[in-house]
Amino acid sequence: MTTSIIALVIAVLALVIASMTLTLTLKVHGRLTMRPILSQGSSSFPPPDGQYVDTPPHRVPWVIYNPIKIADKTAYKDFDDFCSQVSKAALNAGYETPRFIATTEEETGSSQCKQALENNASLIVCAGGDGTVRKVAGQICHHKVPMSIIPLGTGNLLARNLGLPVDYPEQTLELCFTGTFRSIDLGLLRIDGSDMEEPFMVMSGLGFDGDLMAQTSSNLKDSIGHFAYFLAGIRSLHRPSMVAALRVGDAEREKNLRARTLLFANCGELTGGLPLLPNADPADGWLDVTRIDVKAGLLGWTEVALNVIYRSTGLRSRLPMLSSTLTVTRARTAEVTVDRPRRVQIDGDPVGEAQHLSVRIIPSAVTFRC
Repeated sequence: MTTSIIALVIAVLALVIASMTLTLTLKVHGRLTMRPILSQGSSSFPPPDGQYVDTPPHRVPWVIYNPIKIADKTAYKDFDDFCSQVSKAALNAGYETPRFIATTEEETGSSQCKQALENNASLIVCAGGDGTVRKVAGQICHHKVPMSIIPLGTGNLLARNLGLPVDYPEQTLELCFTGTFRSIDLGLLRIDGSDMEEPFMVMSGLGFDGDLMAQTSSNLKDSIGHFAYFLAGIRSLHRPSMVAALRVGDAEREKNLRARTLLFANCGELTGGLPLLPNADPADGWLDVTRIDVKAGLLGWTEVALNVIYRSTGLRSRLPMLSSTLTVTRARTAEVTVDRPRRVQIDGDPVGEAQHLSVRIIPSAVTFRC
């Protein structure tokens, strides 16, 4: 029995590595052929109502940066090098010298964005990971100021879903100041009836997804990158299913179901480039409410992995799912109540446990330059 389990674990790891390799190949091909990531209809500046103005009286960009990510030295030697390169890119694009403001452990982007808006920033550049990006996006929502991303860290899921050349920092930096303007949807998540809604740009979820993010070591991410998530996933494969009551959109009744994980997705690409939801579009005004359940342990997860690998080719999966379930429903709102508190993640950040979530999407809430 032990030998069989080890063999299955090795098989799952092999499938994951194969999918990462295949996806990387497809991404490189797509980048070389300039394949668009977002639908063509998502790119417009200014929008029809003239909401944004590209030529304000003072073209001063504000750069909100996470100093911890700068210190990782993954893309820049140090803070001085970071400031120098960002300022050069801004000046070359016709902007004035940027203002720089750091996030802190207590203030992770919202208050800094508010300060930039109060000082008439013409562009807000977010330098950090997905956590910093979502906080800035939540604050800038519906303001007449666009934002852009300098992706730093391991995940950078929004930047990847937007088609930014994350592996080429110089190109990504240039696009911060010269890229196309695109209106992107913003998700909002309320936990256990809280008065506050948490913003998200990629996806939120609970169950296996929340366990995965909570158990992924930050130190391990720094040393082995995306593979840290898969090691954490292996440890969570045998967690039991949740019993949930899910209401999607304007449905009159809740639907009772079992699930290993429930995802509320604005984007479809996961860590490591895996296209779990290849039809998800962050500019379509919809949430992709996704349920995954597995009945046969590692065998079921292997079936899910095979399905995801098949999707990564750009083809629809015709593989019969005998021991697992993967369903997607599009809606603008959703509510779920689970049998007991489960771990929750928002754009890759673990945020504790909850029994009840309510989610909604705000179409075209934030304009990105990318």
